Parts: sequence; C-alpha cells; structure tokens
Amino acid sequence: MLSTLPTDILFNILAYLSPTTTVCNHPYLALSLVSKRLQAAVEGHTYHLLRNLAKRFPQTAPSFPPQIVSNRRIYLFHASRHCFYCDAPIHRVASVDPGVRCCAECEASVFGAAITGEHAVALYGISELELRKHCAYRTALDRWGMVRYVFEHREVARYIERVKKGEEMSVGARSENLSTVE
Repeated sequence: MLSTLPTDILFNILAYLSPTTTVCNHPYLALSLVSKRLQAAVEGHTYHLLRNLAKRFPQTAPSFPPQIVSNRRIYLFHASRHCFYCDAPIHRVASVDPGVRCCAECEASVFGAAITGEHAVALYGISELELRKHCAYRTALDRWGMVRYVFEHREVARYIERVKKGEEMSVGARSENLSTVE
C-alpha cells in the first residue's frame, strides 16, 4: 500500500521521520528493504536532504567513510553526528525535543524558552497534570518513544506566580480547601 502512493506524498511522509533514531534500525533503512520503489523513494528523499545540507552549510559538506555508498546511509551517518542548526560535530540530542540533534548553544537559542514537564515538576513542585490544565503545551517523543510535554517556561512561571498570589488555586490547595469545608 505504501509503495502505491504518489512520490510527493511519500516524500511528505519521509520528511516526518527523525534523523536521530538509532542509525542501525532507522526507518529509512527498513523502508528501503521493502521494495525497489520505496528504496528509490528513500534514496531520492535523502539525496534531496543531502543537497539541502550542502546548500545550508557549504563549508562543511557531509563527510562519510568511503565504504558508504547510498544516499540514505550518508545522510544518516552525517545527521546522527552533527547539529541540525549549525552543523557542528556533536553526539547529543536536544533535551526538550529528542528528535533533534543540536549543540548546547543552538538548544539555548532555539529551545531556550521551553521547559519539559519533568523539569517543571522538579523546579516548581507542581504536578504535570496541573500544568497541562493551565498552560499551553506541545508534545515531543523522547528517544524511547515516550511522550514528553513541553511548556513555555515564561507561561509556567506566570502560572506559578498566580498560584502563589492566590489568584488561582493549585489542585493540591483545592483538595485541602474542600476537606476543610466538609
């Protein structure tokens, strides 16, 4: 069924695959084994990605060992070892969005205003459920495929200030008030 899709739709699907998935079992490699048409589509898509990399960072063209000959392997080899934003050689993923490899400087500039739910809970001592009720968030998958909630740090801080001022009651405070009323 996937191999019967038009090429432009197939390229849109391929664009959603993260380059930071482990290189040895990346979906590009698995899809290329399904059929010759899917292999050609994956090769064409990764060729397009490599061309874009060369345009964005002409000073650091993707380097690869000579034994790697397919576009998908060259791209995965390069993308798994370089920052998505500045192309600096790295071996880390963004803490807020593990689907992106980026250096600490780029993470601070791109994701600086974001905070994960786990970090907000540790920092402010408030439940993640409560944050999801009162603050806008987006989701991101971590490297194990688990959903992480990502919040705007300023919005979380403003909500915490409102709770401290008594303008809004936290879930824990509401349950304490209800128990004292009874």
